Amino acid sequence: MSVLGSTVHRPKAGEVVFRRDDYTNSFYTILEGSVEIEVGEEDATRRITLEAGQFFGEGSLLSGRRRSATVHAGRDCTLIESPRRDIMKLMNSVEAVRAVVDRLSVLRAIQTGFAPGVPLSALEPIASRAKLNRYKSDERLFTEGDDGDTLHLIRRGSVSVSRQVGGREVVVSYVAAGNTCC
Repeated sequence: MSVLGSTVHRPKAGEVVFRRDDYTNSFYTILEGSVEIEVGEEDATRRITLEAGQFFGEGSLLSGRRRSATVHAGRDCTLIESPRRDIMKLMNSVEAVRAVVDRLSVLRAIQTGFAPGVPLSALEPIASRAKLNRYKSDERLFTEGDDGDTLHLIRRGSVSVSRQVGGREVVVSYVAAGNTCC
């Protein structure tokens, strides 16, 4: 069923909604039931459960990158799948929507990356100190030798990591959206 650009899905329990590394970027709202998100690439049993009223898929929505997790439908699950363009338009026109998606994306990045067994409410004090910054192309986040007092979660785009070698700057790696560097 399609409603104003969105599609309503009723997947069976255990059915995969999307897989890690898929190139989809829809946004999902859980209307009924629940979903389980695999947070461990090596261990499919490490999962976070989301219930009715919650949403998921914001990571790929914001970054434009592949999916970072596999999501399985729970029992009696009804999902609303909304296209990226519609959700981005909503986020750009309603600041409260952007604020909720931004806050939750930071919380989930902390939870899935560092504390999968910890409830989001316990991570709120850490996430509340996070700042969303935009950088221009070739702008430095930090310089080799700076005190390492910040963790950068790359939400959109990518950064290059370079070192001084023989008096010149040499790129040693790239960090894509959805990853961290410090």
